[in-house]
Amino acid sequence: MRFAELLNALPADIDKLCHEISVRNSRDRTVLLKKLLRGAFDAGRYNDPDRQQRPAPFMPDRSTHRDQVEVREMEKWSGLWRTREYRSKECPAGPIVQAAIRSLGIRETDTIIDFGCGRGAALTVFAEEGCGNVTGLDIASNALDEHLAAHYPLVRACLWNLPGCLHADYGYCADVMEDIPKEKVKLALEGIKSATKLGCFFQMSDTDPLLWDDHLSEVWPTVVSILNLGHTRNQTTWFSVIV
Repeated sequence: MRFAELLNALPADIDKLCHEISVRNSRDRTVLLKKLLRGAFDAGRYNDPDRQQRPAPFMPDRSTHRDQVEVREMEKWSGLWRTREYRSKECPAGPIVQAAIRSLGIRETDTIIDFGCGRGAALTVFAEEGCGNVTGLDIASNALDEHLAAHYPLVRACLWNLPGCLHADYGYCADVMEDIPKEKVKLALEGIKSATKLGCFFQMSDTDPLLWDDHLSEVWPTVVSILNLGHTRNQTTWFSVIV
């Protein structure tokens, strides 16, 4: 059991967790600790696609429509990351990360959040480029490759329901926003803006870059778009947004 696996199993809303611990008596804390350890054990099994069959721990309350959407998306992506076929897909992140560093002017001392980090390919490139203060965030706690879990912090969170304590200088989000439910896109962009102090870099693989330009312009005052042809899909647009 790695300590990183225990941290990855914690609920995304850390403020709520601290409140729950503070109001419980010593007898109830034992029960809570058992739940955390059980979740950590499950998280440690996520990176073994042949063995993991259980849903992600600490699933949100199903009592509201918003939570149902989050649960549905978490189950979908956790299931995909448990399959060898999806996990083995190539993730070329080098040119995109380098473009993000250049366009935003990211320095070695700046903090970065990779929103929708997946296996963690971009985290590795950021580190190779000298930007070591990077955190991964994904809705699926089993997304990050096991050999990277001990080197990079991972926050299990939903893009349209980010914890209020989440903050960084810059954000990075590649091949993620296209998969966000349409009714949650604006909430996700607003959450990313609140969590990033100076700006964020987006990559959109979509046939309608003008639509994403409009979405981003509703949230950020300055949006710079660069059309790049010949990437992993037919058309890729890079957006550099500055607060």
